[in-house]
Amino acid sequence: MRILVISDSHGKFFEFREAIEKHKNVDLIFFLGDGKREYEDICDLYPDKKILAVKGNCDFISDLPSVNYISTEQGKILYTHGDCFSVKMGTQRLEEMARQQGARLVLYGHTHIKDARYLDGMYIFNPGSLGYDKSYGICDLEDSGIVMNHLKL
Repeated sequence: MRILVISDSHGKFFEFREAIEKHKNVDLIFFLGDGKREYEDICDLYPDKKILAVKGNCDFISDLPSVNYISTEQGKILYTHGDCFSVKMGTQRLEEMARQQGARLVLYGHTHIKDARYLDGMYIFNPGSLGYDKSYGICDLEDSGIVMNHLKL
C-alpha cells in the first residue's frame, strides 16, 4: 500500500493540490493538520480520494480528532498533528501511546522538521511542512517493512 503524507500546509492550497496531482495513484492520503481550509477544499476537489485527517493547533474551529488510528493489512497506523503529545519537546509520549495501541506506523507533524525512524519494530514519520519548505512524504507499506521517503515540490 502506498500512502501520501502531508502536514502543516498553512494556507498553501496550490501546493497541497500539486502534491496530490504528482501522486494520483496512492491508496490513501493522510493530512496531519494545520490547514483545515485547504483540507476541506481538497476533499471537495477530489471526492473520490480517501483522505484521513486530524486537526492541528492552528485549526481553531474543527471537529476533526486530535489523534486517530486506522488498521490496514500491513498493521495499525496512528496519525496525529502531535501538539497534544508535545512533540516539539520530543516524541517519547507519542511513542508510548503508539506502543500501547499496537501501532506499526506513527505519522505526526507540528514540528515542521522531517523525521523518518525505525524504533524497536515501529516506524515513525514526520513529512515536514508543506506550507513552509514544501516538503511532504510517501510511505510504501509492505508486510516485510515500510519505506519512508521525504519529497519536495
